[in-house]
Amino acid sequence: MSFLYFGAVYMSQKTGRVPTMRLDGSGIGWYVMQLLKDYDPGVLKDFFTQTFMVKKMSKAIEALYVVAMLLISTFGIWIAAFMVTIVATRKSQSIENIVFPLLTLLVYLLMSIGLALDTQGIGTQDELLNRPLVWAYFAIVVWTAGGSYYLCFGSSAPVGKLSRGLLLALLAIGLLSPAYFSRNLQTFPTRGFKNYQDFNAVPTCLLTSARYIRAHSKPHDLIQDSQGDPRFFLTALAERQRFAGASIFSKPNAELSKRFDALTQLENQDQPQEIVQQLQALGIDWYVLSSKTAVNWPAEVLSAAVFSCDDFKVFQTATLPAKLHRND
Repeated sequence: MSFLYFGAVYMSQKTGRVPTMRLDGSGIGWYVMQLLKDYDPGVLKDFFTQTFMVKKMSKAIEALYVVAMLLISTFGIWIAAFMVTIVATRKSQSIENIVFPLLTLLVYLLMSIGLALDTQGIGTQDELLNRPLVWAYFAIVVWTAGGSYYLCFGSSAPVGKLSRGLLLALLAIGLLSPAYFSRNLQTFPTRGFKNYQDFNAVPTCLLTSARYIRAHSKPHDLIQDSQGDPRFFLTALAERQRFAGASIFSKPNAELSKRFDALTQLENQDQPQEIVQQLQALGIDWYVLSSKTAVNWPAEVLSAAVFSCDDFKVFQTATLPAKLHRND
């Protein structure tokens, strides 16, 4: 099994469609700085900023601070509750129950500290360093909550109204923190977005343009958003694959950069026939032009859109030659 596992990892690194998986510890410095950047202002941010950017310390001591930062950032006060629970229940649980959460914690720390940054442009550079935190958090919180319950009530339901009332009160108190801190959590509040509408609103005309493409295109057709579709709105709503696109979570690789260069040439083209030929050569079946994109296209091309809605025009490559001919 180990041979198959390591063989699969080795083979996966031969393709550009799988994130970098290299356990050399080269990504942790950049990752720590990103975590500090995303911290809300306060005591913790000031402490770790002072620790990593001002103080001089040995690598061993620095590693301990990194572990502490990751544990606090990922689990919060749950890490303290976990340690208390595991000590208090160590004699009443099987070795398997004790090893499982500890192994989960160690694997998570190994990945966050040991993995290299992704250089394939699959997602964010810290894709595999950061994303496993969800599963590690889930495992530690569920185990801690279960262990605490077992410590207080055993394996049966609580007896008596007082016990049940206290349990419900604890549950309500436990919900206070996420209820307060989860407000606008998905809007990246530290990056200047005040609400979800500011962060993730979809223009109505982009929605209608996507619906038009979905209704009039074939499943294998390629689409292109002049703005790069950084949040995959057009791609998702039209249910069609895009030719090239920017992403708020990743950086372009060499092939994607070539496609962007080709799109820049397309936008700068001012000859109708050349525009059609370039769209055909690139294999783009549908092109959505936003008024925010500056293009040198002549009026006869701009008027050849098959669908228009305020700031958006939809062009179908297959119909462009006939429409341009009629305009002539």
